[in-house]
Amino acid sequence: MSLKLARVLSNITLPITRMAEEQQRQVMAATPWVADALPVVVVVLIAAHVIALVYWIYRLATEKQSARRKAH
Repeated sequence: MSLKLARVLSNITLPITRMAEEQQRQVMAATPWVADALPVVVVVLIAAHVIALVYWIYRLATEKQSARRKAH
């Protein structure tokens, strides 16, 4: 590739890259904060349910058995 062709290509791609970066910034600015926070909220809810499930199983496993009498 000649030096002249390289300069022409860099002059073409550089403004396109800048335009793409500016468009990305505009999209990010328009994105609501709820959409950004949603994955964190989902992970926290899943973690809370897993902890509750483990605690429930622990309570069942350590629960004292009631005295059962056979009435014959």
